[in-house]
Amino acid sequence: MTNDLLYNIILRMQGQQAVLGSINNVQQQTTNMVNNIQRSIATIRLSSVIDQVNRVADAVNSVNEPGIKLNASMHDLQAMTGLTSQKLKEVEGYARQSAKTFGGSAAQGVESYKLLLGQLSPEIAKVPTALKSMGDTVGYTSKLMGGDTTAATEVLTTAMNQYGISLKDPTQASKVMAAMMNVMAAAAGEGSAELPQIKQALEQTGMAAKSANVSFEETNAAIQVLDKAGKKGSEGGVALRNVLATLGQGRFLPKTVQEEFAKLHINITALNDPSKSLTERLNLLKPLLKDSALMSATFGKENSNAAMALISQTTEVDRLTTAVKGTQTAYNQANIVMESQEEKNKRLQASVDDFKISLFNASGGLIGYANVLGNVSRDMANLAPIISGATSAISFLTNAQKMQALWTNIVTGAQWAWNIAMNANPIFLVAAGVAALVAGIAVCWNKFEGFRKVVFKGWEALKLFGSVIKDYVVNRIKDMVSGITG
Repeated sequence: MTNDLLYNIILRMQGQQAVLGSINNVQQQTTNMVNNIQRSIATIRLSSVIDQVNRVADAVNSVNEPGIKLNASMHDLQAMTGLTSQKLKEVEGYARQSAKTFGGSAAQGVESYKLLLGQLSPEIAKVPTALKSMGDTVGYTSKLMGGDTTAATEVLTTAMNQYGISLKDPTQASKVMAAMMNVMAAAAGEGSAELPQIKQALEQTGMAAKSANVSFEETNAAIQVLDKAGKKGSEGGVALRNVLATLGQGRFLPKTVQEEFAKLHINITALNDPSKSLTERLNLLKPLLKDSALMSATFGKENSNAAMALISQTTEVDRLTTAVKGTQTAYNQANIVMESQEEKNKRLQASVDDFKISLFNASGGLIGYANVLGNVSRDMANLAPIISGATSAISFLTNAQKMQALWTNIVTGAQWAWNIAMNANPIFLVAAGVAALVAGIAVCWNKFEGFRKVVFKGWEALKLFGSVIKDYVVNRIKDMVSGITG
């Protein structure tokens, strides 16, 4: 009888161990499932949402950028000129058309207008057609300068200012600017000095040449001759200015020089005759080419080489003057440059940007706020993994702690019963202890379905958290984006 009882106890103990092993296995599987689902939420769903939000935000920024930049430039122009809304709209239209004609952006066109107005006169803006014409001249010139509209504007305004072109009639002034552009482009093509060097030379000699009644064409011709003689850029401009200053001295030349001129039958008064061209005045000094001492006495040691180059090259100056007069060189050269595939792509992009500007204007500028909303959505989406991970960790940790407490209580109770059974000597106490242990395991086993419900309630809580994240973060972002794009 005793043997049977012990045998039954052993069998029950083995069954209890199997039950505990099964429960441990279920716990591990449940934990793994929670971890897998957590990783899926964090990496698959959120990464997909983040990617889509980033794409939408980038698209919104791309659509808005041309309109926002143009809008900012137009407000700067208005502050600078005080133009009425109607004339501002006209100027904006010209800037957009210029962008499609030359490539680049409409905002850059307005910036070019601002530079023109700043270096010439804000009053020009009151005649938008004249401003457009000057802007187009800048556009053509920029094609000869690697697309640098700022440099092109400075070349043209330097020429205008140095020669004191009147701005009272902006329309006429715009025509003069176009003519000057062609002269400088032709001179650069015929000679060795490029547009930047011509600008530097004009900064030094433009006013002096204008004062001496030397035409713009002849001044450019002289600059080219001096450039080949080694007097480049500003140095050439200074040299020409000094030569013109000497010619203008007339009767105030040193007495010794006047005496020598008289011996050579050089008419001093004719040297300063504004009705004569520069080469006609220089031709009077041809005898000096045979007298280097007199050349130095007349022009000074520092300017004698430049004077010698000009006097000896009057034929070349005349040739260049004729070659650069009344041409369409800048237009022709620019048109060739604009036939490249790169330039065609720029104009195509400008047309696309113009469409974006139309969308911006159609919304009254309100679509511009979508940039901020898009970037906020991007930030929220990018922060979502951190928020989700932290909250999931907290939730999972809480559930894990509860689960651990439950397991601890169960095992502690079972272990207590087991200890009683093992420590009691009387057989009835052993039987009672074993019975208690079996009863405890049996209760746990019978209630295991309930325990599973507890576990899965914890999982339902985790899913509920995911639903909250979806409702209050993901769906809010989607609603915001749909509102922007809709």
